[in-house]
Amino acid sequence: MSMHKNLEVIDISNSLLYGEIPSSMGSLSNLKFLRIRNNKLNGSIPSSIGQLSNLEELDRSENLYTGVVSELHFAKLSKLKKLHPSKNLVLSVSSNWYPPFQLKEIGMASVNVGPHFPLWLHTQSLLESLIMSDANISGTIPNWLSDITLFMTTLDLSGNQLVSAINVLCYAQSLSAINLSKNLLSGRIPSCLSNLEELLALNMADNSLEGDIPSSLGDLTLSSLHLQKNKLQGKLPLALQNLTWLSRLDLGENKLKDAFPAWIGEKLQRLELLRLNSNQFYGTIPVELCQIDSLCWLNLAGNNLDGSIPLCFDNVSCMSSGSMSVVPDVFGERVEGFMKGIPLEYVGEQVELLRILDLSENNLVGGIPQELTKLIGLQSLNLSRNNLNGSIPKKLGDLKELESLDLCHNKLFWFNSSKFGFFEFFELHELKSCNDNGSSHVNEQTPQGDQGGDQHTSYQLWFYAGIGPGFCVGFLGVLFTLYKYGKEEC
Repeated sequence: MSMHKNLEVIDISNSLLYGEIPSSMGSLSNLKFLRIRNNKLNGSIPSSIGQLSNLEELDRSENLYTGVVSELHFAKLSKLKKLHPSKNLVLSVSSNWYPPFQLKEIGMASVNVGPHFPLWLHTQSLLESLIMSDANISGTIPNWLSDITLFMTTLDLSGNQLVSAINVLCYAQSLSAINLSKNLLSGRIPSCLSNLEELLALNMADNSLEGDIPSSLGDLTLSSLHLQKNKLQGKLPLALQNLTWLSRLDLGENKLKDAFPAWIGEKLQRLELLRLNSNQFYGTIPVELCQIDSLCWLNLAGNNLDGSIPLCFDNVSCMSSGSMSVVPDVFGERVEGFMKGIPLEYVGEQVELLRILDLSENNLVGGIPQELTKLIGLQSLNLSRNNLNGSIPKKLGDLKELESLDLCHNKLFWFNSSKFGFFEFFELHELKSCNDNGSSHVNEQTPQGDQGGDQHTSYQLWFYAGIGPGFCVGFLGVLFTLYKYGKEEC
């Protein structure tokens, strides 16, 4: 490395590099920017990195490093402003460590910095972005966190074991994104969050928050609100209709009880994702929802909705055109969807790729509207466990992007045809049946596949369908080519 001692910038990100970082890297005394993210580098981090006294940015994220990072790795990094180590590392420093730097960005996702909230963070008064998700931190959010959030725009402490003390964030006037999902937070959502005038994205999903949703949230200009998987109750505050910039609203899996509010369709016309599933909403599905032509993902499953399915869903252009809308990146977004028979979690850009309509487990009556057959962009349609009757529309075969269809436990019958209609476009592999208690039995030879991230982006299409009065028979298959073997008998 001595021959390159005048180097100021090393940027070899996204280069498929493998191997270890040489310890001689520490001799590059003029180096200001070291960016080696998203490679296959492994081994331990040499402590000689701590000798780069002119280093301003260190990004080693998305690699395969292991081992411990200690105070020696930061010994002379007094000019460091941006720190992004790789996941799976362990940060081990003394409780009274005083870092030599003042950072603006900390990106320590999946870096073990616990078990306690890192005391050395209290020394960082210039922070703009703090990401310590899945960092094995437990305990109470310290009161001094309010001291270091004065200039902060992004805070992500998701996936830890933090308990209450959310009020400390009510003075962080510059925060535009907060992610506290997947923690152990309890109590009520503080009304004082309305003080955060710059807040665009609020994610407190998957906690134990209770009480009503505060009306004061309607004073914000949120584009994303995720409060799913809590213990929230009561009605939807009418003030939420003021969130006219909202594109993602997820309140699923709570204890909310309200007549389904028509104002969602009238006022929140920028919505692209709406999940109110597993609550206690009642009444009919308002036709006003059809005014939201940007709606790509609608999940109203597991409520007490009645009446018929609105005939106007074909007005929802995001579902009917199949085109991809341009959605700004939603900070820290994780959304659960039920696809291919199992719950899957979709993250970030993966959410934008899905077109889902789920009205299952309600009290809906009447037939399946022909208008649904025009939603050719749909990848998942679930109408199971209702009181639907009549003939299954043959033109469901027009839904060429469909991966998952569930019509189980209704009073539907098949159309008069010598063939299986739209099933003739699919090569069938396995048989799935729903028994009377609602559970599913799949043949042991059914390939389950990896239930991890590969399923999120895979286009090996699995197909489900249910027909018949009082019972359900479905098919589990892989979609190959839509019109291949189109004339074959099933």
